[in-house]
Amino acid sequence: MSPGRLWGDKMRDKKEGSLWFRATQRGNIKAFDCTKTDRAILRELAKHITELAAGPENTEKRKLWIAHGSMEDTRPLVICDPENGWNEILNLECESESARTWEFLLRKKLFWLEEMGDDTPVEASLEIPYTYQESEWVAGGARETISASGGHSWAAMMTEDMTMEALETPRLTVDIPRSRQVADYAREILADTISVHLRGKWWHSLGLTNSLGEIRGFEQVYYDMYDEPELVLGIMEKICAYNEWKLDYLEANGLLTLNNDMLDVPAGILGYTRDLPQEREQPLLSGLWGWLEAQELAEISPQMFEEFVFPFQQRIARRFGLVSYGCCEKMQQRFEKVRTLPNLRRVSVSPWADKLELGEMMGGDYLYAWKLNPSVLARDKASTDAIRADIEPFIGPLRGFGCRLELVMKDNHTLCRNPQNVKTWVCTAKEIVNQL
Repeated sequence: MSPGRLWGDKMRDKKEGSLWFRATQRGNIKAFDCTKTDRAILRELAKHITELAAGPENTEKRKLWIAHGSMEDTRPLVICDPENGWNEILNLECESESARTWEFLLRKKLFWLEEMGDDTPVEASLEIPYTYQESEWVAGGARETISASGGHSWAAMMTEDMTMEALETPRLTVDIPRSRQVADYAREILADTISVHLRGKWWHSLGLTNSLGEIRGFEQVYYDMYDEPELVLGIMEKICAYNEWKLDYLEANGLLTLNNDMLDVPAGILGYTRDLPQEREQPLLSGLWGWLEAQELAEISPQMFEEFVFPFQQRIARRFGLVSYGCCEKMQQRFEKVRTLPNLRRVSVSPWADKLELGEMMGGDYLYAWKLNPSVLARDKASTDAIRADIEPFIGPLRGFGCRLELVMKDNHTLCRNPQNVKTWVCTAKEIVNQL
């Protein structure tokens, strides 16, 4: 096939940046416009994925992750999901909007199967998110501006002259007929090549603090906790109550999807485990992974975390069967509180965390999701020496503490347009793991 344009080039052409991709995550396909050529491209990709996913190598990866996610002893696992770096990896050939959306998802799977070389298993399926709309807390939302380079800036929803009464509980509107129509359209195109499933993607994080920052402004929140603590607590109560309602609504209406497989627990984590239901016609929250974090408030004290954040997160966490906690915060400062969650299974260890302190605290009681520094790939050619320097000083001591390690590469904003960088990272990380 002839090479197409990079996904990132297409986004720049549209001058909509990540907002366009965000729309695809909500299933908002505007038109059913696949051409005959587009259909042929999608079918060929899907067929190839189905063949490779059934192979012994992918099958063994799946077994390895299930064992790891079920707290069995395994070697450290290596996973690479370069996020915005995909824009510099994938060459898309389809022309229509709906076809390019699905081509992007399929080519990601094929790259994992054929080129990445990490431990990520791939399922032979195409996941279609529900089509839905969710209104903002304040009419007009957080006024967002996107520069030509893709940079974002915005103003908080609550202006200085607003009070709590200005907050309107968001409205969630799910378009079931449209969702099924999109899924059926994909099934018609991909018939006999790959499974197509409606799969709920209703939230990125349930940590609540991102909504708090969007409402008040992230800098302002830090002042508010000193100057207006009751305001912060009042807003957090509203945010928490809405998310509790939302979870109840999704469960009662059969709109949840099991996430005990695939790259479906956010923050670059795989949900494979035997400790959640494997099949259920109408899943319950108690059978799902939940993900919470408070990275937006990474610098507050443990005492302020306990006062302003944890009680609300605890209400959300207890609804899920298993919980993954953390993103970019320095988890050692709040781990003693977080570990009181009875269903905590996985903890994110960011590049800013004290890896050894957390390793000693966690031992083998939790999955240790070790987020490696993405900056080592933001260069013309990734340095194996830099990659080794990021891993080797810590991996031996962490294994000594009994940590159940996942080496995770994510949060990449650029690979300097060199896809080989991710392969270099995976190859080097695997060499280190295999030498243990």
